[in-house]
Amino acid sequence: MYVTGEISKDTSYSGIVNTNGFALGKFLNSKVLGNIAFDGAIKGTGFETNGAIQLDGKVMSIEFNDYLYRNVTLNGKLQQKQFTGEAI
Repeated sequence: MYVTGEISKDTSYSGIVNTNGFALGKFLNSKVLGNIAFDGAIKGTGFETNGAIQLDGKVMSIEFNDYLYRNVTLNGKLQQKQFTGEAI
């Protein structure tokens, strides 16, 4: 992953992310999210909830609300805790 400048609320970044069992819920302090396995490209700005992340890739698995979702293709933007785009 490539990060521009010093890390701050306005930091921009882009790269390829590959996770296998990353504790997304713990990282985001969310009780409804669990682990995620993701492979794809990200491009975003900011690390706070007001940041924006463009996602283009495949979620092999994600735990959400005590249910395991598998094989979801993402193409969209996550901004202010809301996803806009396609999840197939």
